[in-house]
Amino acid sequence: MITALANVLNVTLVLVRSDHDKPTIIKQPNAKAELYLGYEAGNHYQSLQGVSPTLKA
Repeated sequence: MITALANVLNVTLVLVRSDHDKPTIIKQPNAKAELYLGYEAGNHYQSLQGVSPTLKA
């Protein structure tokens, strides 16, 4: 999924880890920019999606 983001944005992504391990670099040919993202190693992330205001529980 993160590779798809790099492709769509046409950027080189650098994922910097909190445990000081080597960063993950996803290079794009002719990238418009470099995007640095922090990664909290050892933590679980949950993606949240908004709920349509027209839906009622």
